[in-house]
Amino acid sequence: SGLRHWSNTSESRDPDCWRRWWVQLSLAKGNSAALQQLTDRIAMETSNADRASARAVAAEARANQLAIRLAELKTRVMALLDGEARTDALRAMFTDDEPLVRAAGISQVERMLRNAQPIPDVVREDLSGLISDELPANRISAVKILDAIGVEGLGDRLASSLMSETDPAVVAAGLAILGNRPHPTAIPLAIETL
Repeated sequence: SGLRHWSNTSESRDPDCWRRWWVQLSLAKGNSAALQQLTDRIAMETSNADRASARAVAAEARANQLAIRLAELKTRVMALLDGEARTDALRAMFTDDEPLVRAAGISQVERMLRNAQPIPDVVREDLSGLISDELPANRISAVKILDAIGVEGLGDRLASSLMSETDPAVVAAGLAILGNRPHPTAIPLAIETL
């Protein structure tokens, strides 16, 4: 199928037929013409790939813009909600597919802390799940908020998550928090990191 693709022919051939085709092409056009045909085909495929790559980059940029707008919209909606509806919307933000929406949810909890609003237990639990978020900034923010709230068992969860953490900034933030509330399982990691 590769030869069919690169030779601009749709018919299937056995190896002997391909040899005859190549000999005919070489005799009819000369070796340089046959190579030129293959070169042109490669150039055309490369050009197609470049255009597809440019479209993919543009689509990714557009998706990022839409994610930012979605996070802003969800933040505005949060301001209009009260009580249980606000808690439900916040929990939905924590489980959203978009990392920026999860970051907006974390920012909402930070705002609640600044305004001395109580953080519901279900929000604390869901926020604990963001210790393993794919976005390092979300992991750091979640851990800092959980530390500020004083979540019980944070040391255990944080120490176990830091053992497999690869981002240096997350490790540094985690160790700084564990430094304020020492945990025996984090000592080997702290020694190795230092």
